[in-house]
Amino acid sequence: MARALFFLLLTLLFLDHPTAAKNVGFSLKLIPMDIISSFVSKNLSKTDQMKLVESSKARADYLEVVSNPSANKINFLVNRFNSGLYAVKVVLGERKETRMLQMDTSTGLVWTQCAPCVRCFNQSDPIFNGNQSSTYRKIPSNNSACHTPPYRRANGQCLYGLKYGRNAITQGVLSQETFWIPYKNTLVPKQNMVFGCSNDNINFNFDRLGKVSGILGMSRAPESFVKQLDNVIGGRFSYCLVGISNTKRITTSLLSFGSDAYLPSNAISTPIVPVSNNQNYYLNLNDISVAGNRIGFPPGTFSLKRDGTGGCIIDTGTMVTLIAPSAYGRVIEAFQKYFQPFNLRKVRSKTSQGFEVCFEMKRTFTQYPPMTFHFQGADLVVKPQFLHFFDMVANYSCVALLKGNTKTILGSMHQQDVRFVYDLKNNALNFAPENC
Repeated sequence: MARALFFLLLTLLFLDHPTAAKNVGFSLKLIPMDIISSFVSKNLSKTDQMKLVESSKARADYLEVVSNPSANKINFLVNRFNSGLYAVKVVLGERKETRMLQMDTSTGLVWTQCAPCVRCFNQSDPIFNGNQSSTYRKIPSNNSACHTPPYRRANGQCLYGLKYGRNAITQGVLSQETFWIPYKNTLVPKQNMVFGCSNDNINFNFDRLGKVSGILGMSRAPESFVKQLDNVIGGRFSYCLVGISNTKRITTSLLSFGSDAYLPSNAISTPIVPVSNNQNYYLNLNDISVAGNRIGFPPGTFSLKRDGTGGCIIDTGTMVTLIAPSAYGRVIEAFQKYFQPFNLRKVRSKTSQGFEVCFEMKRTFTQYPPMTFHFQGADLVVKPQFLHFFDMVANYSCVALLKGNTKTILGSMHQQDVRFVYDLKNNALNFAPENC
């Protein structure tokens, strides 16, 4: 008993001391939201198809805005209405309340709905109330974090307002609270974690059942969940997004941190490109292959420009991958060329909700091609089952790619069944195929 108590006290010191050991590991359950099961299990409605495409396009708009150095620094995010993403369960507050937050690698602030609500979206769990937690504190307006938009000072408090695409807006008070970290079969506190207490939220619809109450920001921003735990996890986290099919039960996986973010022996690595004043995870994309045939894009096609346009981002907040317009046409042509010998009947784009390469399905046809992203030093192969959209009711299939604005964005659909390990200390993204 004494030994267990000593171990727990030592763990608490690890989590809260500024010079804490950087080998603590823990994991959170990573849960695919309901639409991803519908999308890949081929039961998605026409309305949800349109929402899927529009949410990915809106997400691309957001990433363009926040990547422009001259843009207004008020965050312009995207409304994830049932967009086929992933959520995690976190525990916070004196009473150890569980909340489900959507994982987002391109957002910094961690936030959840809070009482008293001016306007709140449907949520199945009780709204978090800081007045009922002795460990909750509002960050004062003289705090240095309150000097930069989207944060502002008012009435002695640090407030924020985040505008999300499709008229979704969250406003609240920048706060601190104890988050409880699962470690060695117990929960240990990480005190004074910065998070957003959002009490005015409109036009959100994260999931059909109201399970999600906010966002778990996982970007490179200093207020993100990852960066706040930097002294504990050593800048390391990993995930493996569950691949779901109509013959496979919906399962969960893990979002792992620190020593729990293991590196597979067959992992390959590509650099994460640091970009000043930008919180996203940029990668050096050199070329693309369709069905094993390289397209042969000239150097610089996918490079980030000085004005913030271009570049390639890996992002869990976008479902469908978007290809930069300078490359999109040739990628589509490569898919069309591949399918041409099979004499499949084409489907018009208005039926396929924005996807360009679509065909009527034949029961005997199984030769769907893979796609490869050739990053600097590492190739990521997207399996055919995660590259194509299937509508069993309307009897057609599409290559699930969209045209981006200026950027290429690798979405969550095309990250499935791959172990990704983010090493922020060494600015490296490691990955390997895995049955998640």
